[in-house]
Amino acid sequence: NQDKLGVQGRRVRQVVDFNSGALDVWACPLYGGDVAVLLFNADWKGTEAHEITFFWEDIGLEQNDSASIRDLWAHKDLGVYSGAFIATVPPHGSVMLRLKPLGGAVSTKDWARADPAPVEYRQPAQ
Repeated sequence: NQDKLGVQGRRVRQVVDFNSGALDVWACPLYGGDVAVLLFNADWKGTEAHEITFFWEDIGLEQNDSASIRDLWAHKDLGVYSGAFIATVPPHGSVMLRLKPLGGAVSTKDWARADPAPVEYRQPAQ
């Protein structure tokens, strides 16, 4: 961890699809109030890209807060979003983002707590 704040990232959301695997959202606060978010596609088959969504509540922001988002590996500003963000993540791939809350918004998440991340299970289609 190269950030001055030195807070370890933690899983804040997981979707388990019984057909293909887990889709994870990891996050941690950064020095200065930004938030790092990692979207990880652990597709067991290794063949499918998946859309992964994370919600502001996952990182301690209010639904109506706005944040600018930058893709750190693509070196690209993605724009300003509110409430949630969706990215298509390649199989066994990840997307690394940096969120900068705008308009005085700050994360209210207690990053020191070890609460388990919510898990959503998706059953196979019948």
